[in-house]
Amino acid sequence: MSGKDASTTLQKKQTRTAKETWNTLLDYAGRSRWLIRVSIIAAVLSTIAGIVPYTYIHRIIHNILQENPNLESIIHLAWLVVLFFVISVLLSFIALALSHLVAFRIESGIRSRSMKRFMNMPLGFFKDQASGKLRKTIDDNAVLTHNMVAHNTPDLASVAVFPVVMLIIFFSYDWRMGLLSLFTIIAAILSILPMYSGKNRDCVHNYMSAQEQMNASAVEYVRGIPVVKVFQQTIHSFRAFREAIKNYSSFSLDYTYMARKWMILGNIMVRAAVYFLIPFAIVMINRGSHPIEIICNLVFYVLFTGYSATQIIKIMTIGQGTMQATEVVDRIENLYAHEPMSYGDREEAKEHTVRYENVSFHYPNTERDVVSQVSFEIPQGKFVALVGESGGGKSTLASLLPRFYDPQEGIISIGGIPVQDFTREALMNQISFVFQNQSLFKESVLENIRKPRPDATEEDVLKACRQAQCLDVVERLPDGLHTVVGGKGVFLSGGEEQRILLARAFLKNAPILVLDEATAFADPENERLIQASFRRLMADKTTLMIAHRLSSVVHADRIMVMEAGKIVEAGTHEDLLEQDGVYASMWEDFNTAAKWRV
Repeated sequence: MSGKDASTTLQKKQTRTAKETWNTLLDYAGRSRWLIRVSIIAAVLSTIAGIVPYTYIHRIIHNILQENPNLESIIHLAWLVVLFFVISVLLSFIALALSHLVAFRIESGIRSRSMKRFMNMPLGFFKDQASGKLRKTIDDNAVLTHNMVAHNTPDLASVAVFPVVMLIIFFSYDWRMGLLSLFTIIAAILSILPMYSGKNRDCVHNYMSAQEQMNASAVEYVRGIPVVKVFQQTIHSFRAFREAIKNYSSFSLDYTYMARKWMILGNIMVRAAVYFLIPFAIVMINRGSHPIEIICNLVFYVLFTGYSATQIIKIMTIGQGTMQATEVVDRIENLYAHEPMSYGDREEAKEHTVRYENVSFHYPNTERDVVSQVSFEIPQGKFVALVGESGGGKSTLASLLPRFYDPQEGIISIGGIPVQDFTREALMNQISFVFQNQSLFKESVLENIRKPRPDATEEDVLKACRQAQCLDVVERLPDGLHTVVGGKGVFLSGGEEQRILLARAFLKNAPILVLDEATAFADPENERLIQASFRRLMADKTTLMIAHRLSSVVHADRIMVMEAGKIVEAGTHEDLLEQDGVYASMWEDFNTAAKWRV
């Protein structure tokens, strides 16, 4: 699927039903999904077992109010009440235990399936998505499904059975009192409906969107703290973070204030039966009805209506949990709308000439081509450089080779084989990258360097360090190769980090090399060492280098000048100077700037 198609899919509003949400969640549970059926059966039986004692309680009350109560019968009925309540509790425990087990399996399934899918996403996907948002979607949001599955599933099973049994019992003893009790329950349901209808229907969507935005902004803010400190700025300099917090706070408070009145009214109504039943009982006794029957029914309906009210409260939580789970599933499935990259079955090419043929590309959600009808070739073992103004498409063009994205038009091939035809491992094994914005993991230097070759020995790593001219950096560290970068006060400069990353490229020793502004953050001394390392690293390798410092590309076999996504000039350094065009002007500006002194 192209970027545009994926974007269109993402923009479609999900209209997922509760059943579809439920089926999608169970799919994540895998083989454990059958346990939920046992949980539902146990929950239904628990509900029925929990209602039965109230019929015995009615008989106990009726017996007690008689002139000569049958004590033996009362004790027998009381034991039956206890027995069925214990059975109800045990069945409820089984239902909840099984539903919790399934809920945890679903959480695990969401995380593992998401990570597997992300492994097949184009690398550009992670540039387009905020890391804070991704983490929340597959981590925090997975937790939010727990409430629906673990608690709402048994409750839903109970609520599905309870109304029928409730109506039967309500009209079994005194239909008039049953009607009054039913009225209060219906009133309670109508009281809470405004919280989930009309403009409040999208409350969960808006709430989670606000959370995601705040999460993403928080990650960006934390990463930018060094900039804040350097320039003595305050939190207000990160307006996006501040606005995200305000937006989340405003929405949460507004919704809470809106829901407060309906929650209060709903809670009053679920407990209001007594205020209708007692006056009714007094009127009926005054009219000559049998006092014992009236009082017996009054006590029973007050007790049973209170129990019914707890089931109504479950409806509230079920509605909220279902809406939340539906929103979570929508957001996870929206991430899946980005089609993972498909790979072929070709192994490493026999020769490594890189060829771009009529390549055009635009980023998702945009129409303007960043790269337009570009064609060129890098013969095996040759060094080709891309130069030009910022935003001209150089980095984009380089990122298409390792398939950060796939172009909408044209073919990119290695050794005559389109890059899409290689297996993922084969493609990655053929290309080494050194980018300007790479960073080291918070691990030992040894583990950082041997990422491309986990089985490499320390001797192999030290050899790569010598080739990258960073052995002096390693030797100065407290524990040498075993020093953890970023831990216990061990930090490296930008140039030192870049030399460590170069050691990683030496260790990988891939036949194709992509260098993107690799000396951008290096001081003059580190740049000199890095350039010397580059010359050794590029030997006999097919190399594509992007550079702003023209001094690093003067020895390139071919230099291509890019403007507005197109190659406007190409040739050696001397050829381009003779053409007296864009490159010659850039070279003059570069030399002029090099002579500046403060």
